[in-house]
Amino acid sequence: VTITGTPNATVSYTIDNGTAQNIVLDVNGDASITSPVLNSNSVYCLVQVTSNSVPTCSVNLSNVCATITVIPLPTAVISANSTCEGATGAVTITGTPNSTVHYTIDNGPQQTASIDATGSVVLTSPILTIDSEYCLVDITLNSALACTQAIPACATITVLPLPIASISANTICSGQTGSIDFSG
Repeated sequence: VTITGTPNATVSYTIDNGTAQNIVLDVNGDASITSPVLNSNSVYCLVQVTSNSVPTCSVNLSNVCATITVIPLPTAVISANSTCEGATGAVTITGTPNSTVHYTIDNGPQQTASIDATGSVVLTSPILTIDSEYCLVDITLNSALACTQAIPACATITVLPLPIASISANTICSGQTGSIDFSG
């Protein structure tokens, strides 16, 4: 938060309607206040300004406020389906609309996908013969602030083996019964 005013003046202010605090403006009439880590909006209001002259002059202030607006960090979750051996699989990433996610496939290099305005993106795997793990790395909000949050989450496309079956028969003499065996 930046406060400007008369050089060397003392400014009283509150944070979120708390106890008044003082700060002295520099020779240029400026002062900066660094907020703590915020998870919600925070309102800074000027209460009074007092000159550094003799005699001192003071002015009470009301409704002179500035709000630090906190944009929630984007979030995402990942899920995967099962697929048959020799087929493709699908991974769904659901999260904050209009964001960009970074992810890896089987611990490979980072890749990028865009979550659309509906809040999801579906990734199609190549043809699989073994399980494949997709892991989120982070998500970034596509805005001027580009807020980013790490997302350590993974989902595995489970590859199911193809079913098998076999049949066999025995050789018999005419007039006898035979048997056929099925196995799988």
